[in-house]
Amino acid sequence: MKPLPFSWTHYDTFTTCPRQFYGKIVLKKFKEPETEALTWGRWVHEQFEKRQKHGCPLPQTLKEHEPFMTALTDMRGEMSCEEKVGISKDFKPCGFFDKNVWYRAAIDFKKLMPQMAYIVDYKTGKPKPKWGQLKLNALHTFMKHPEVKAVKAEFYWTQTKETSSQMFYRDKQSEMWAEFVPNLKQMLECYRAEEFPPRQNGLCKAYCPDLECEFNGRKK
Repeated sequence: MKPLPFSWTHYDTFTTCPRQFYGKIVLKKFKEPETEALTWGRWVHEQFEKRQKHGCPLPQTLKEHEPFMTALTDMRGEMSCEEKVGISKDFKPCGFFDKNVWYRAAIDFKKLMPQMAYIVDYKTGKPKPKWGQLKLNALHTFMKHPEVKAVKAEFYWTQTKETSSQMFYRDKQSEMWAEFVPNLKQMLECYRAEEFPPRQNGLCKAYCPDLECEFNGRKK
């Protein structure tokens, strides 16, 4: 079985449960329902992108975020918004849709400065930082911009208008990759064996969409 390019969502799903990853990502058996929260999140991202890229005023319902938007605009450096990026199988930056793409991501906001980059991910849900997402995007930034020595990566929580940030450094890339390698190796082994075993976890009882799984708590 040929492995699919992975994203942070794919990686996170696999580490939660390989079987759910197989049904949801590989077979596409389980579609995530279109909820108000998902619709709202996409809309907020669109409005923030219009504000940053084209200077469009924020809608009235988002005016409270103007101070943060202004701070991003006023920051020195080369800006990009909703940048679709990729890492190839030979660990080089590549296009999102390239044939040899291995990792895919969209970086909500980035400012590139001499020897430093600042990246932001907007989150419309409850504050719950998962730093792996920003760590992978920082690793891509180091690959694409060899002059960058450090990346400040930040979550912006729209519900509270607060931020959570971490610094990542070029000379720590090996340690950063080490966090992902064991799970990525296991993912590859599952593809090769065409076996994705279930992993019982706290989400099984009420949230897993795979009703045929032995650990699913929603089965009648």
